[in-house]
Amino acid sequence: MGACWKNISNFNARVFGLMAFIFNSLLPVMNKETILADLDTCTQSFLDTLRQFNKNDFIQKPSVDLWSPAEVAEHLLLLEITANKAITGTTIPTNRAPDKKIPLIKWAMEDSTKRVAPASVLPSNRITDPDTAIEKVTQQRASLREAITNLDLSEACTSFKHPALGTLTRWEWVYFTIYHMQRHLQQIKQPESSAT
Repeated sequence: MGACWKNISNFNARVFGLMAFIFNSLLPVMNKETILADLDTCTQSFLDTLRQFNKNDFIQKPSVDLWSPAEVAEHLLLLEITANKAITGTTIPTNRAPDKKIPLIKWAMEDSTKRVAPASVLPSNRITDPDTAIEKVTQQRASLREAITNLDLSEACTSFKHPALGTLTRWEWVYFTIYHMQRHLQQIKQPESSAT
């Protein structure tokens, strides 16, 4: 009787192990259509906002310590270039949920605390008109769309680590760009209450 129960227990353990593996590999379900829709909604809102500026208003700082819309657009462009390089660069399979850091990223981008941007993504007045900004941001977002469509978003990006968040998956980098753009869109729309 004891050997029989032991065999049943071993069988059950293997079955439950297999079920847990299958369950964990299905979670989280990554819906690329939803990711693309979130990206497109954010992008369109940002580009529509840039289209409202004439060249003079685009380069005007709302105050001495805040960026002009042109500087915000350049900062976003530099970040998008970095993110696209990370996403299309070297990756490895991740050993955690590929969207684990997305809630933290969202929280950080919605927090109104002013931050200092790394030197590599600081604006330097290279973009001075809204049409150029629209064209360049559109190009970067098209590259990002292509990556979302064609790449495994669950993989961890090893060619570039975020200075504060460390290694991110492609999925997390995509949402970093979305939430980061939303943060700066608010900065352009409400400069007096915004953060970098």
